[in-house]
Amino acid sequence: MRIKQHVKKTAVLLPLVACLLTGCQTNGDAARTAATVAGGVVGGVVGSRFGGGAGKLVAVGVGTLVGAIIGNQIASYLTEADQKTAQAAAIQTASTGQTIRWNGNGTGVTGETKVGKQTTERQTTAIPVYKERVKTMPPLDLVGETYEAKAKTIVRGGPATNYVEVDSLKAGEAVTVVGKVKGTNWALVSDGAAASGFVPLGSLKAATQTAAAPASTKSAPKATVEVAKVEAETDCKTIDQTVTLTNGEKKTDSVTVCRGPDGWSPKA
Repeated sequence: MRIKQHVKKTAVLLPLVACLLTGCQTNGDAARTAATVAGGVVGGVVGSRFGGGAGKLVAVGVGTLVGAIIGNQIASYLTEADQKTAQAAAIQTASTGQTIRWNGNGTGVTGETKVGKQTTERQTTAIPVYKERVKTMPPLDLVGETYEAKAKTIVRGGPATNYVEVDSLKAGEAVTVVGKVKGTNWALVSDGAAASGFVPLGSLKAATQTAAAPASTKSAPKATVEVAKVEAETDCKTIDQTVTLTNGEKKTDSVTVCRGPDGWSPKA
């Protein structure tokens, strides 16, 4: 993209990391699997991947406002390191639907996160866009995840080939898919600062673990960012969380998160 980008990897990669580190196991639910998360290592991964920028899975960085994503009742019983691990597990569960089991950072505390209630909600969503590039804002199904271009791809001002070309992606270049245009195979993409145009969904693939966060070297033309109001549908999930303390006492809490233009965040 011609605008400097700040896209980071989403937690779609974390199940792969967790399985490589500790192994995955089933929990008896055919629709979900459970992974044991190693606190220190995965906590470090999450800290590096979710500290800020677009494409992040949650609207807050790890280590800040932790109670908003893992529940204040649980957070108050955990060390800072275990809070990060619990948040990593909650992020994984929201993104993948998996039940995640985690071990504390040498504290003896263990935890589990799983999806409870799931709903689809309609809402009016505010999305920053480049005024000169995005010519229309049709209804969207929100995605908020990082993808990369399979090959050189034209970015257009609207969700059809008859719209003007406003930019292009290089092969392997990462973008945030803000949402899928309803009734089409087109996606609205963002460079990390604002939505910059539309590309066919078939031209993108989920970002790989080895894909570098984009840092465009193209010259950046002047562009005006404005906020567009869009009719959108979003998935919401209630994340049920259980922590077992060293004395065997169990603490439970639930947090509802919804998919937004740049990832999952606690429901307002």
